Amino acid sequence: MSSSEKLERYRQLLLDLAAVGNIYAVRITTPRYRLMYGYFRRCVSLTTSTILLVEHDQIPAACALEKCIVDSLLRGLHTGYTASEAELQKDIEKARQGRGTGYSNMRKLAKKIDTKFRAKMLHTKVKRTRELLNELGHGGFLSLALEDTPVPPMVEYSVMARAVLSVLVFLSFVFLAEGIDINPLIQVQRKFSDTEIIAVTELP
Repeated sequence: MSSSEKLERYRQLLLDLAAVGNIYAVRITTPRYRLMYGYFRRCVSLTTSTILLVEHDQIPAACALEKCIVDSLLRGLHTGYTASEAELQKDIEKARQGRGTGYSNMRKLAKKIDTKFRAKMLHTKVKRTRELLNELGHGGFLSLALEDTPVPPMVEYSVMARAVLSVLVFLSFVFLAEGIDINPLIQVQRKFSDTEIIAVTELP
């Protein structure tokens, strides 16, 4: 499969996952869930941008977006399932005042979500990758080195795979929490078995 074909496969996989998420979004009935859905849409849009950047050989920029994608995943699930009502209302009030509410706290949020779902995936992922995510996301020296370094195709595929995986993980946690049949996610993934995305059945 050529690089352009591989890229289009990732793009279509993302579109299909987004479509599944949007179908179930019509069930949203609370402000908390509407906020979580906003983070899901952000996760999808950032992943769309990542694929576009890879398509135009802007790998450092694509890598920089990965931290934003992980933050959107964690903030979304935290908003939906682990934030207390008092914490949520405090952040809403801050936002109304034009104050910042998007501080990362990746390790803290990942641990809270994993505890809620009796999983270890998110905390392990953040613990393993947070230094690199911060380096690339905040423009460290390594990100500058990438500007002038030829990047092999497998690195490009890896960047896209991790981005799309975040969308899949987001949906998987929501489906688990809401008792939604995961077969739609499995069916989407089966169409793209050669993209090497982790099996949804291996998620929490």
